[in-house]
Amino acid sequence: MSADAPRPARAADRPGPACALGLDLGTSSAKAVVTDTEGRVLSQASAGYAVTSVMAGYAESDPADWWNAVTACTREAVYAAGARPAAIGLSGQMHGLVLTSPEGTALRPALLWAAGRAAGVLRAYRDAGRCSPRTGCGPASPASSTPSRATPRRPCFTTCRATAGTLKR
Repeated sequence: MSADAPRPARAADRPGPACALGLDLGTSSAKAVVTDTEGRVLSQASAGYAVTSVMAGYAESDPADWWNAVTACTREAVYAAGARPAAIGLSGQMHGLVLTSPEGTALRPALLWAAGRAAGVLRAYRDAGRCSPRTGCGPASPASSTPSRATPRRPCFTTCRATAGTLKR
């Protein structure tokens, strides 16, 4: 395209039907769907990202990859629909843990719900009567964030200790 050529209109700048954007941040991909006011699908798109497992029982992914996937599939779906959404609905993967700096920057890959590495810690929590909604491991699951964060033999223990002072209670 030459510098003099008119630029194509962005989807958000074009008039179009009233619509809504639905976004789902799943375990391994982000999905976007644009629907009209009657619920008919006008367009949809998805973008995947890696779930890594450095050893048995681990499931992690990079939160930056989530953002990149959400923006990519949103742009694609909104452009294809030819309209600017008037509403956005969100859904997301099951519980996970993103350890952040005080500025909100992810310090390491997110610990995902599919991980099972905290099963031993969870047994200790149960035995000590420490599992409750207040501690974050109720309903008791090795994927809950409290026992997952408290697993000292995994690679993120140093990161967990470093962030302990910044956690709001």
